[in-house]
This record gives sequence, C-alpha cells and structure tokens, in this order.
Amino acid sequence: MRTAPSPCTSPKTIEAWLKELEGFFLRRLGPNQPIDDLVQEASLRLCRALAANSILGDPRAYLFQVGRNLAVDIVRQNLPYSMGFAVQDMVVCESPICEVDPELVVDGEPVWVSDLLGMLPRAMRQLPPTQRQAVEMHYNGGLTCVEIAAEIGVSHDAARVRLCRGRRTLERELKVLVSRHRSNEYVKRGERCI
Repeated sequence: MRTAPSPCTSPKTIEAWLKELEGFFLRRLGPNQPIDDLVQEASLRLCRALAANSILGDPRAYLFQVGRNLAVDIVRQNLPYSMGFAVQDMVVCESPICEVDPELVVDGEPVWVSDLLGMLPRAMRQLPPTQRQAVEMHYNGGLTCVEIAAEIGVSHDAARVRLCRGRRTLERELKVLVSRHRSNEYVKRGERCI
C-alpha cells in the first residue's frame, strides 16, 4: 500500500532527516568523502519518490535505505577487491541514529570506516590462512558457518571458531595498522609522538 504525503513529510521534517543522514554518512565514511553530494542525491531520490507516491512504508526509512545504498557505492569504489560493506559492521555501530561511540577506537580516537577499508587488504594478508579463508568465505561469499564447514570439510564449531578468531585477529591487525598510520602522520607533520 502506498503512503500518501503526510504532514510528517513537511520540508522541516525532511530537513531534519537530511541532517541525520549527513551524520550517518560522516560516521560511516569519514570527512574525506563527498558527503554533501551524497545527501543531495538521497534528497533528490526521496523527493522524486514522494512526488510519484511510490514509497512503501516510512519515508524516513526509505531515505536512510537510499543513503546506505549510496554509501555502499562509495565504499565499493574505494575497495581494491569486493570485500563489501558488511566488513564495517564488525567495527562500527550499525544504527544511523546511534549515539554510541564506534567500537574500534585506537589511541583514544575513533577510526573512520573509509580509513579501515584502505588498510583492510594489508590486514587480511596478516591473518593465518585458515582464519583468512573463513573470513573471506563469510564476507565475500556470504556463506554461513554451516556452509563454510561443509565447503572446507570441518565441523560447524571449527568453522565458527575460525571465523571468530579471524574477526578478532583482523580487528587487532587493523588497530596496529591504524596506530602505525597515525604515528607516520605525526612524524610527517613534524609533531612528536609521546
């Protein structure tokens, strides 16, 4: 059933949603991405859908789904291979209106997803082969632990342990890479690391 335009889709309401969406993009992608362009594109798509009365359900949910899809496109453009957007779910809060700090904090500062994705291939190379295989099969191939177990010929529990350890090792490696990267930035700017 299509929803008719309602008072909840007033220009002021849409403007508030767009501010929320901007915050979502900043948390997900970091400040070095074309945030204003993404917000404008999502806004245009929402306006077109509202004008065509083609939104099923909540217009705000539609706006954030469009925003997430645009963010996925940006992330995929920046990846050297198709790891996908799901990787960030391991290290960053999922909800677009989440007020909780990101789970990956290095040296007291949050880490932007765009920075993590740039370091991801190097961190993946540091994983032991069995863990790397489980992580790649899960995130690249979209396989569950049961499917991974059947594919590589181990028990379900063994596949689950490999994936869990792979995630932990990957997070640890990413923290090391981020810390090194930040240390190098301080040195390049002539600052002293203490």
